[in-house]
Amino acid sequence: MQRAIEAVKNDGMAYSTAAKIFSVPRNTLKRRVLDKNVDAKSNKKVLGKYRPVFTEEQEAELVRHVLDLEVRFFGVTILDLRSLAYNLAVQNGIPNNFNREKKLAGLDWVAGFRDRHPEISLRKPEQTSAARAQAFNKHNVTRCFNILKDVQEKQFHPAHRVFNV
Repeated sequence: MQRAIEAVKNDGMAYSTAAKIFSVPRNTLKRRVLDKNVDAKSNKKVLGKYRPVFTEEQEAELVRHVLDLEVRFFGVTILDLRSLAYNLAVQNGIPNNFNREKKLAGLDWVAGFRDRHPEISLRKPEQTSAARAQAFNKHNVTRCFNILKDVQEKQFHPAHRVFNV
């Protein structure tokens, strides 16, 4: 599209000729050259009416923050994420269509965010005692599996007979 726009503007090539040579729709090319398209300017491609609120870097930082909270046993609910996104946008002066009365990002934004970042999981957090969280470490888990291995070597039990209690 960019090369077609440049050919029309700089070289005076006809819209139909540039459209054929560069394999772009003629009417789209004409709108871009004349800047008639409200959202898409020059060679910038825009799909649909929704625009991303945050940049990729800002969303990556938000994902890192959510994952960091999960590591620290602070589960993030959908409501928490919506509030976090709203506050991030407001504090950084990012234009958005979030609900100013409820001070929350929309459910559509959350759905898109979850689609773009499947590595995060949002669910209602369950209480974990500090002792249990502290005891769940690499040393204890390895010790548990070593005991299971020793028992299995002495007397084999099929997988459906091994229970986690």
